[in-house]
Amino acid sequence: HAKDCAISGWAAAYLHGAQDLDGRRWSDGGRDPVLIVVPKHRQIRRKEFVTVRAPLADSELTAWGPALITKPERTCFEMMRRRSVEEAVVALDAMLRAGVVNLDGMRAFVAGKAGWNGVPIARTALDLADGRAASSPESRLRYVWQVEAGLPKPAVNVTVLDAHEHFAGIPDLLDEASGLVGEYDGGQHRELVQHTNDNAREERLEALGLIVVRATSVDLKSRRAQLVARLRSGHQRARSQRWRSWHT
Repeated sequence: HAKDCAISGWAAAYLHGAQDLDGRRWSDGGRDPVLIVVPKHRQIRRKEFVTVRAPLADSELTAWGPALITKPERTCFEMMRRRSVEEAVVALDAMLRAGVVNLDGMRAFVAGKAGWNGVPIARTALDLADGRAASSPESRLRYVWQVEAGLPKPAVNVTVLDAHEHFAGIPDLLDEASGLVGEYDGGQHRELVQHTNDNAREERLEALGLIVVRATSVDLKSRRAQLVARLRSGHQRARSQRWRSWHT
Protein backbone atom coordinates (compact mmCIF):
# COMPACT_ATOMS: atom_id res chain seq x y z
CA HIS A 1 0.00 0.00 0.00
CA ALA A 2 0.98 3.67 0.02
CA LYS A 3 3.38 3.41 2.97
CA ASP A 4 5.33 0.62 1.27
CA CYS A 5 6.75 2.68 -1.59
CA ALA A 6 7.34 6.20 -2.87
CA ILE A 7 7.84 7.95 -6.19
CA SER A 8 11.36 9.33 -6.48
CA GLY A 9 13.90 10.27 -9.17
CA TRP A 10 13.00 12.67 -11.95
CA ALA A 11 9.24 12.42 -11.42
CA ALA A 12 9.52 13.52 -7.78
CA ALA A 13 12.05 16.20 -8.72
CA TYR A 14 9.65 17.58 -11.31
CA LEU A 15 6.81 17.65 -8.79
CA HIS A 16 9.04 19.50 -6.34
CA GLY A 17 9.62 22.20 -8.96
CA ALA A 18 12.83 21.16 -10.76
CA GLN A 19 11.12 21.23 -14.13
CA ASP A 20 14.34 20.85 -16.10
CA LEU A 21 14.27 17.25 -14.83
CA ASP A 22 11.41 15.95 -16.94
CA GLY A 23 12.74 12.45 -17.54
CA ARG A 24 13.96 13.07 -21.08
CA ARG A 25 17.31 11.44 -21.78
CA TRP A 26 20.06 13.68 -23.11
CA SER A 27 21.41 10.89 -25.32
CA ASP A 28 18.34 10.14 -27.44
CA GLY A 29 15.41 12.22 -26.22
CA GLY A 30 13.51 9.19 -24.90
CA ARG A 31 11.91 9.26 -21.48
CA ASP A 32 13.25 7.35 -18.50
CA PRO A 33 10.82 5.25 -16.48
CA VAL A 34 9.55 6.57 -13.16
CA LEU A 35 11.69 5.52 -10.20
CA ILE A 36 9.89 3.88 -7.29
CA VAL A 37 11.66 3.26 -3.97
CA VAL A 38 10.33 0.09 -2.34
CA PRO A 39 11.22 -1.97 0.75
CA LYS A 40 13.16 -5.17 0.17
CA HIS A 41 10.12 -7.44 0.40
CA ARG A 42 8.15 -5.62 -2.31
CA GLN A 43 8.23 -6.07 -6.09
CA ILE A 44 6.73 -3.88 -8.80
CA ARG A 45 6.90 -5.21 -12.33
CA ARG A 46 5.63 -2.63 -14.79
CA LYS A 47 7.62 -1.39 -17.75
CA GLU A 48 6.90 2.27 -16.99
CA PHE A 49 8.53 1.91 -13.55
CA VAL A 50 11.99 1.03 -12.34
CA THR A 51 12.42 0.12 -8.70
CA VAL A 52 15.17 0.50 -6.15
CA ARG A 53 14.99 -1.45 -2.89
CA ALA A 54 16.13 0.71 -0.01
CA PRO A 55 14.96 1.83 3.44
CA LEU A 56 12.44 4.68 3.50
CA ALA A 57 12.37 6.86 6.61
CA ASP A 58 9.15 8.74 7.34
CA SER A 59 11.21 11.94 7.53
CA GLU A 60 12.17 11.46 3.87
CA LEU A 61 8.59 11.21 2.58
CA THR A 62 5.80 13.63 1.79
CA ALA A 63 2.30 13.16 0.45
CA TRP A 64 1.32 14.10 -3.09
CA GLY A 65 -2.36 13.50 -3.40
CA PRO A 66 -2.97 9.82 -2.63
CA ALA A 67 0.68 8.91 -3.29
CA LEU A 68 3.94 9.37 -1.44
CA ILE A 69 6.98 11.01 -2.98
CA THR A 70 10.45 11.35 -1.56
CA LYS A 71 11.37 14.75 -0.16
CA PRO A 72 13.80 16.89 -2.17
CA GLU A 73 17.03 15.74 -0.48
CA ARG A 74 16.20 12.03 -0.82
CA THR A 75 14.97 12.63 -4.38
CA CYS A 76 18.20 14.35 -5.34
CA PHE A 77 20.25 11.64 -3.66
CA GLU A 78 18.46 8.90 -5.60
CA MET A 79 19.08 10.73 -8.87
CA MET A 80 22.73 11.28 -8.07
CA ARG A 81 23.69 7.84 -6.81
CA ARG A 82 22.15 5.90 -9.68
CA ARG A 83 23.89 7.79 -12.45
CA SER A 84 27.28 8.64 -13.90
CA VAL A 85 29.09 11.56 -12.29
CA GLU A 86 28.10 13.80 -15.20
CA GLU A 87 24.41 12.93 -14.89
CA ALA A 88 24.64 13.35 -11.11
CA VAL A 89 26.05 16.85 -11.57
CA VAL A 90 23.29 17.73 -14.04
CA ALA A 91 20.61 16.53 -11.61
CA LEU A 92 22.12 18.30 -8.60
CA ASP A 93 22.62 21.56 -10.50
CA ALA A 94 18.98 21.46 -11.61
CA MET A 95 17.74 20.87 -8.07
CA LEU A 96 19.95 23.72 -6.79
CA ARG A 97 18.79 26.00 -9.60
CA ALA A 98 15.16 25.32 -8.71
CA GLY A 99 15.90 26.20 -5.08
CA VAL A 100 14.52 22.94 -3.69
CA VAL A 101 17.83 21.79 -2.15
CA ASN A 102 21.05 23.51 -1.09
CA LEU A 103 24.63 22.28 -1.05
CA ASP A 104 25.04 22.24 2.73
CA GLY A 105 21.85 20.26 3.14
CA MET A 106 22.82 17.78 0.45
CA ARG A 107 26.30 17.32 1.91
CA ALA A 108 24.75 16.52 5.28
CA PHE A 109 22.21 14.16 3.71
CA VAL A 110 24.84 12.26 1.73
CA ALA A 111 27.08 12.07 4.81
CA GLY A 112 24.23 10.30 6.58
CA LYS A 113 24.10 7.61 3.87
CA ALA A 114 27.65 6.31 4.24
CA GLY A 115 27.88 2.78 2.91
CA TRP A 116 24.95 3.10 0.49
CA ASN A 117 25.48 2.28 -3.16
CA GLY A 118 26.46 5.29 -5.25
CA VAL A 119 27.63 7.51 -2.39
CA PRO A 120 31.10 8.06 -3.97
CA ILE A 121 29.38 9.35 -7.13
CA ALA A 122 27.18 11.65 -5.06
CA ARG A 123 30.19 13.02 -3.17
CA THR A 124 32.06 13.73 -6.39
CA ALA A 125 29.01 15.46 -7.86
CA LEU A 126 28.75 17.65 -4.75
CA ASP A 127 32.31 18.84 -5.32
CA LEU A 128 31.52 19.70 -8.96
CA ALA A 129 28.06 21.23 -8.50
CA ASP A 130 27.11 24.84 -9.12
CA GLY A 131 23.53 26.02 -8.87
CA ARG A 132 24.28 29.13 -10.94
CA ALA A 133 24.27 27.05 -14.13
CA ALA A 134 21.33 28.31 -16.18
CA SER A 135 20.61 25.01 -17.94
CA SER A 136 21.51 21.34 -17.97
CA PRO A 137 23.69 21.68 -21.11
CA GLU A 138 25.66 24.39 -19.31
CA SER A 139 26.24 21.89 -16.51
CA ARG A 140 27.50 19.36 -19.06
CA LEU A 141 29.86 21.91 -20.61
CA ARG A 142 31.26 22.67 -17.16
CA TYR A 143 31.75 18.93 -16.55
CA VAL A 144 33.72 18.63 -19.80
CA TRP A 145 35.71 21.76 -18.91
CA GLN A 146 36.68 20.54 -15.43
CA VAL A 147 36.78 16.75 -15.62
CA GLU A 148 37.62 15.91 -19.21
CA ALA A 149 39.71 18.93 -20.17
CA GLY A 150 41.16 19.24 -16.65
CA LEU A 151 40.80 23.03 -16.53
CA PRO A 152 40.38 25.03 -13.30
CA LYS A 153 36.89 25.28 -11.81
CA PRO A 154 35.24 28.20 -13.62
CA ALA A 155 33.10 31.04 -12.36
CA VAL A 156 29.54 30.49 -13.59
CA ASN A 157 27.38 33.24 -15.09
CA VAL A 158 29.27 36.14 -13.54
CA THR A 159 29.08 39.68 -14.88
CA VAL A 160 32.12 40.91 -16.82
CA LEU A 161 32.85 44.66 -16.92
CA ASP A 162 35.33 46.62 -18.98
CA ALA A 163 37.95 48.99 -17.58
CA HIS A 164 35.37 51.78 -17.51
CA GLU A 165 32.86 49.70 -15.51
CA HIS A 166 30.66 49.18 -18.57
CA PHE A 167 28.77 45.91 -18.89
CA ALA A 168 30.42 43.51 -21.35
CA GLY A 169 28.55 40.25 -20.85
CA ILE A 170 27.67 37.32 -18.61
CA PRO A 171 29.64 34.29 -19.85
CA ASP A 172 28.36 30.82 -19.06
CA LEU A 173 31.84 29.85 -17.82
CA LEU A 174 34.86 32.00 -17.04
CA ASP A 175 38.33 31.13 -15.84
CA GLU A 176 39.22 34.38 -14.16
CA ALA A 177 42.92 33.55 -13.93
CA SER A 178 43.46 33.02 -17.66
CA GLY A 179 40.52 34.80 -19.28
CA LEU A 180 39.03 31.74 -21.00
CA VAL A 181 35.28 31.88 -21.62
CA GLY A 182 33.04 28.89 -22.35
CA GLU A 183 29.62 29.42 -23.96
CA TYR A 184 26.90 26.88 -24.65
CA ASP A 185 24.73 27.62 -27.69
CA GLY A 186 21.32 25.97 -27.58
CA GLY A 187 18.98 25.77 -30.54
CA GLN A 188 17.64 29.26 -29.88
CA HIS A 189 21.11 30.65 -30.56
CA ARG A 190 20.73 29.81 -34.26
CA GLU A 191 17.83 32.21 -34.62
CA LEU A 192 18.98 35.28 -36.54
CA VAL A 193 18.44 37.93 -33.86
CA GLN A 194 19.96 35.78 -31.10
CA HIS A 195 22.88 34.81 -33.33
CA THR A 196 23.49 38.47 -34.13
CA ASN A 197 23.47 39.37 -30.43
CA ASP A 198 25.82 36.47 -29.65
CA ASN A 199 28.29 37.67 -32.29
CA ALA A 200 28.28 41.19 -30.88
CA ARG A 201 28.77 39.93 -27.33
CA GLU A 202 31.63 37.66 -28.38
CA GLU A 203 33.35 40.57 -30.13
CA ARG A 204 32.98 42.70 -26.97
CA LEU A 205 34.51 39.99 -24.80
CA GLU A 206 37.40 39.28 -27.16
CA ALA A 207 38.12 43.00 -27.51
CA LEU A 208 38.78 43.00 -23.76
CA GLY A 209 41.33 40.19 -24.03
CA LEU A 210 39.10 37.20 -23.32
CA ILE A 211 39.26 34.02 -25.39
CA VAL A 212 35.85 32.50 -26.20
CA VAL A 213 35.17 28.81 -26.92
CA ARG A 214 31.61 28.03 -28.00
CA ALA A 215 29.92 24.61 -27.82
CA THR A 216 26.67 23.10 -29.06
CA SER A 217 24.86 19.85 -28.30
CA VAL A 218 26.85 18.23 -31.12
CA ASP A 219 30.09 19.09 -29.34
CA LEU A 220 28.75 17.68 -26.07
CA LYS A 221 27.55 14.45 -27.68
CA SER A 222 29.61 13.29 -30.65
CA ARG A 223 32.54 15.72 -30.71
CA ARG A 224 33.73 15.65 -27.12
CA ALA A 225 37.34 14.87 -27.94
CA GLN A 226 37.46 17.85 -30.29
CA LEU A 227 35.76 20.05 -27.67
CA VAL A 228 38.30 19.03 -25.04
CA ALA A 229 41.12 19.91 -27.44
CA ARG A 230 39.51 23.28 -28.23
CA LEU A 231 39.08 24.11 -24.55
CA ARG A 232 42.69 23.22 -23.77
CA SER A 233 43.95 25.19 -26.76
CA GLY A 234 41.78 28.15 -25.77
CA HIS A 235 43.15 28.00 -22.24
CA GLN A 236 46.71 28.09 -23.52
CA ARG A 237 45.95 31.05 -25.76
CA ALA A 238 44.18 32.86 -22.92
CA ARG A 239 47.14 32.34 -20.60
CA SER A 240 49.50 33.77 -23.21
CA GLN A 241 47.57 37.02 -23.49
CA ARG A 242 49.78 39.95 -22.42
CA TRP A 243 46.93 42.30 -21.60
CA ARG A 244 43.45 42.36 -20.14
CA SER A 245 40.99 45.22 -19.74
CA TRP A 246 38.17 43.45 -17.96
CA HIS A 247 37.17 42.39 -14.48
CA THR A 248 34.24 40.78 -12.69
